Amino acid sequence: MKRQEFIESLKVHLEKNRVQNISEILADYEEHFSHGLASGKTEEEVTSALGQPESIARAYETEKMIESIQSPQQSFNWGLAFKVVLRLLILAPFNFFVLLIPGVVIGSLILAAWALAVAIFSVGFAAFAILPEIAKFTETLWALAAASFAGLGLMGLGVVSAILMLMLSRGVLMMLISYLQWNVKFVTEK
Repeated sequence: MKRQEFIESLKVHLEKNRVQNISEILADYEEHFSHGLASGKTEEEVTSALGQPESIARAYETEKMIESIQSPQQSFNWGLAFKVVLRLLILAPFNFFVLLIPGVVIGSLILAAWALAVAIFSVGFAAFAILPEIAKFTETLWALAAASFAGLGLMGLGVVSAILMLMLSRGVLMMLISYLQWNVKFVTEK
């Protein structure tokens, strides 16, 4: 692919992916061509070294998505975060194999911790559900009070556990995105 073809294709794909600062990006790639040609490479060699315009545009769009996820002004978007992870895995497919086993292990641990938080809350809720049965078999108010407070305590512990798991899940996802982002930059900058 020739220089002009590459630049025009890149511009089309950048516009299609709604990337900002297109003129600056195109100027950077024009500069890549100038440096490559000055060092004795042909336009085709420079184009080959730069990669496909569609992949480049997708990488810029992914960076915009990552900035949106990491922005403290916006609420965390789980769907967008998972989309970014999938896109980064596609941009650097080697990551899929490197992250498969640790990802399965960490994902299983997070899933188990979520199940534990739900189970703790459920046991607390069940303690309230059996209060009428406890009232039939006990003659003291203390047993009812103990069951009530145990139920409330377990439900509270379940809610706190769920909040902690939400924060942990988000943190793990953000660490994964940061690693994949670094890896894609490492691979594309060579």
